[in-house]
Amino acid sequence: MVTRPYKEVKGHLLHGVHSEDGPEPNGGYRWLPEQGGESVISKGFMGMAVVLTHDCEIENDPDHRLVAQIRPITEIQEAHRAEIMQMHHWAAFPLVAQVEPPVMEDSFVDFRRITSVRPDALRAEDRYARLAQGVLDAMRVRFWHFLNRLVVDPPGAQP
Repeated sequence: MVTRPYKEVKGHLLHGVHSEDGPEPNGGYRWLPEQGGESVISKGFMGMAVVLTHDCEIENDPDHRLVAQIRPITEIQEAHRAEIMQMHHWAAFPLVAQVEPPVMEDSFVDFRRITSVRPDALRAEDRYARLAQGVLDAMRVRFWHFLNRLVVDPPGAQP
C-alpha cells in the first residue's frame, strides 16, 4: 500500500493510504527513480536471520547486506520437514537442533524470505550465534544454487 502525506494536524503528519485495488492517488503513482519513488506500508516480522552477504563474493555492496530468515522446521507441514532437513528442497538450507547454548530446535534458512538491511542494523549485541565456517561455506554454496536455480543432489544422494 502506498502512503502519501495528507495534512498536518497539531504537529502530526497524517497520511493517506492507496491500496493496489483502489483508485490511484492524484497525479498517479511515482515508481520511477526520477519521480522520487513511493513510501509504502508493508508487513514485517521480527525473528532470527542469517547474513548471506557480509563478506562474500556473491554481492558486496558496502551499504547493504542480504539476510535470510531462519525458521523453525515446525512452521512447515510435517509431510515436508524431512525433505528440507535432508537438503532435498532447493530453497532451504537445514540447521540441525542444538542443545547447548544457544539452544535452537531443528530449523532452516529460508532463501525465499530474503531482504536487505543497512550494515548498522546488524548490531553485534544482537548476534545470537555464529555458524561454523564449514556450515557457512555450505550455506553459501546452497544460496548460489538457489540464486541460479540449480538443482543439485544433496550430499550422499544416490544417482
